[in-house]
Amino acid sequence: MTAPRRLALVLIAALLAGCSGTADTVSVSGKAEREVMPDYFEIHLLLEARGEDSSALSGLLEERLQQVLGIAREYALDDEDIHAWELQLRQEMHWDPERRRQVPGEMRLTRKVRLDVDAAADVGALLGDLLASRATQIEQIRARLADPEAVRRELLAEATRAARQRAEGIAKGDGRSAGRLLGIEEAGSPQHRLMATARMEQDSPEVGFNPEPVSISAEVNAVFALD
Repeated sequence: MTAPRRLALVLIAALLAGCSGTADTVSVSGKAEREVMPDYFEIHLLLEARGEDSSALSGLLEERLQQVLGIAREYALDDEDIHAWELQLRQEMHWDPERRRQVPGEMRLTRKVRLDVDAAADVGALLGDLLASRATQIEQIRARLADPEAVRRELLAEATRAARQRAEGIAKGDGRSAGRLLGIEEAGSPQHRLMATARMEQDSPEVGFNPEPVSISAEVNAVFALD
């Protein structure tokens, strides 16, 4: 037998030996979900003043900001809980039917403010005081967790355990057992449903505030060896 042919046979035998040693596996998914009450709320406010004198608008908006800050401090919010963005001045435009074109109207000066309010506070009363002041509009309320990533890490561990239980159920049907974890990856992006509901009447200081739980889920795809 020539040397090249002998070498080819050796390579084929090695490949066959490698294939015969391949372990059986099972691929499964696991999911975990949890609902928890929020730790704090982001209350997004809009301060607005309209008129033709921009300097007068600035003074008016500053008065309204101080009103909002005063109310916030009555509810024990400190500086790190209060976030204010820069002023924005815009020239309003409206349609003039006689000239048949857009013409300048009032000046509009706005400023956005966000209050981070602990969930233990009386959020409904705070919202009522803000509305009663007529110094601001409430744009939206967002529920937040202090450390959502910590909850998510716990859920990933739960999802991995759920995947193993599923693999063990599949393996048991064939009279086998799920062995070593060979590979795992997070499936998709984590789902965070951060919501809060509030029934607010702009013409009344009475506010009904009913927060919903924060829902967080995690899912994994895992591969286990079959023993």
